[in-house]
Amino acid sequence: SSESSQSNILVRSDLLCCSGRIPLASNFGMYTLVCNYGNSTVRYDCGLPLISGDDALPDLPSGLSERSLDESAVKVDPKLPLWRSILVIATPFFFEEPTRRRARALALACVAFLAAETCMMLYYSDVNKRYMSALQEKDEDGFYHGLKTVGLIIVLLLPILGLQMYFSQRFTVEWRIALTNRLAGRYFADNMFYKVHQAGDVDNPDQRLCQDICDFVELTFRLVQACTGTLFSVMGFVGVLWAISPTACLGTMAYAGIGSWISAKGFAPWIMRYQFLTVKQEADMRYSLIRTRENAESIAFFRGGNAERDRFQVFFSKLVHTLYSRIVVNVCFGMFNKTFNLATFAVPTLLVAPAYLRGDVEFGVISQATMAFQVVLGGLTLIMSQMQDLSDLAVRVKRLRVLEEVLQREEERAEEAQMPGLTGSCIAHHDIAAGHPAVLELEAVTVQTPPRRGAIQQTLVQDLSLKVMRGESVLIVGDSGIGKSSLLRVVAGLWTDGGGSVARPSEGKSFFLPQKPYMFLGTLREQLLYPYLDGDTMDDTLLQQAFEDTNLCHLLDSHSLEDAKEWASILSGG
Repeated sequence: SSESSQSNILVRSDLLCCSGRIPLASNFGMYTLVCNYGNSTVRYDCGLPLISGDDALPDLPSGLSERSLDESAVKVDPKLPLWRSILVIATPFFFEEPTRRRARALALACVAFLAAETCMMLYYSDVNKRYMSALQEKDEDGFYHGLKTVGLIIVLLLPILGLQMYFSQRFTVEWRIALTNRLAGRYFADNMFYKVHQAGDVDNPDQRLCQDICDFVELTFRLVQACTGTLFSVMGFVGVLWAISPTACLGTMAYAGIGSWISAKGFAPWIMRYQFLTVKQEADMRYSLIRTRENAESIAFFRGGNAERDRFQVFFSKLVHTLYSRIVVNVCFGMFNKTFNLATFAVPTLLVAPAYLRGDVEFGVISQATMAFQVVLGGLTLIMSQMQDLSDLAVRVKRLRVLEEVLQREEERAEEAQMPGLTGSCIAHHDIAAGHPAVLELEAVTVQTPPRRGAIQQTLVQDLSLKVMRGESVLIVGDSGIGKSSLLRVVAGLWTDGGGSVARPSEGKSFFLPQKPYMFLGTLREQLLYPYLDGDTMDDTLLQQAFEDTNLCHLLDSHSLEDAKEWASILSGG
């Protein structure tokens, strides 16, 4: 509806089945346009001259487009390494405003405190060697001096650990805020949520924007922090271990390399596979429960509780089967990991004991060698100890990358649709010029259903040209399923597949009413102002007048404008 022209376009999908006045013209149905201009009413059937007198509305063929969903499927390179995918998602946080300075400062603080912790641990290993040697030599002064030094190290280490934890958690919160704002902003911009839903490439986008982002940030930071700390520790302690025993140092590296290779090649693919299935199946099961909640009344009318329960059990059975399979893989990997670690308990002692028995080294060297061995081995076997986190991270990265790729694809399609004079596989949309005698103009519009996974695009309308002049009202009626609502979606810019162009009033001068009622999660005032929630300063008398005009004054008797309730269950959608 245009503010200046008072023209109306009404699409009724139920008029035919209610009145039965308009017969079908073919197997595919027929459009009838009823146009009111002043006191005159004109009906135009499919194939006859339209409002402008020059355009024609042809029969609606049911031909199928050769373009299938496979060609527009999500293109995520399966060969892209995990670390490259992480960089793609993480780069904007570190290199784009307004987060890059804060991100770099927090990252540097985390690294600095990790380095400080490593230095303190190196100093502790040396102190530990001295007071253990003093104990073996029964040097009481040296022993108690060493204990005092250990206490001082602990006192100095506590604030370092506390600040490290603070900056680490602050970093993850800031990163999650930035990543959520970026993806959620793109998801809600320009009706992207609708286009993503129509494409069907992304299951459970709500989980991706909430749980997957949270897990991605925490897992990535935890693994990067572990790798950085391990790097510092290995660099510091490998020199200690080499000085004690070059053979022990080289043997530790070889042993860790073999264990990591077996874990990465033998267990990682299976762990990642079942982790991905678990996340997806849990999301599907949760989605089935959400659908039951949102459609509770319809299901209750149908007496569909048993059917919904059976469908839920199907999802749950798949999840249980995956969990049992996952148990087998985890048990095998756990047995391998335990055996690998048990075999290392006596290694450092055996390597240093001969030198100690010959009197070449002090007794404290055995304790220092054990500590250095455990640190170096733990660092070199990081993949083994973090296998579960790596698997979970790989799943989250893949799900977020798919969401980003779909958003990128739909954004490019939306930009393409805004190009004036576009011809090709996309319908161009632009605002109608000020002062133009028409309030809506469709030129050679071909409408195709959006590409969707598992479906082939269908052509609903071909070469439709139409003009609605100022002061005219247009009613489109016809059989169900021939594309009346689809045509409205095209005019609104929700569907862009096809060809031709659509000129319509600007966003602030046109309003579209959906078929399905929607209640916003907010106050009664926001229900009235939706989607323009920035109008909170509007005079209450105007809002009260709106309630009176719609015979809803009784709502103000029991609710205030500031009440926030579940309005979908209070107000009738009929």
